[in-house]
Amino acid sequence: MNVEIKHIDLKTLTKIHFQILLLPVIILCFAPCMLIYSTLLKGLISPIAMILAFLIYCIFLLFALYIFLIAIIIAYNKLAIKNGGIRIRVVKEEQV
Repeated sequence: MNVEIKHIDLKTLTKIHFQILLLPVIILCFAPCMLIYSTLLKGLISPIAMILAFLIYCIFLLFALYIFLIAIIIAYNKLAIKNGGIRIRVVKEEQV
């Protein structure tokens, strides 16, 4: 079975929710600042502070990944729903 993608409308792809796609980038830039701030808070550099900062950083990364996956799903659905966006033709091969 072959799947042929006939046409992808790039105009639709460029119009899809750039604010949602930029949010993970903002979070990924903000998370290291949070990490540095929490370790240097009042001169307190201890293993507990490092572990807490690492956990905060991991939470930010998971949140950014979650938002990015939602944005990809929204983009795919908008392209699939829009008429003429993506045309997929499935070609079945004859089995001999």
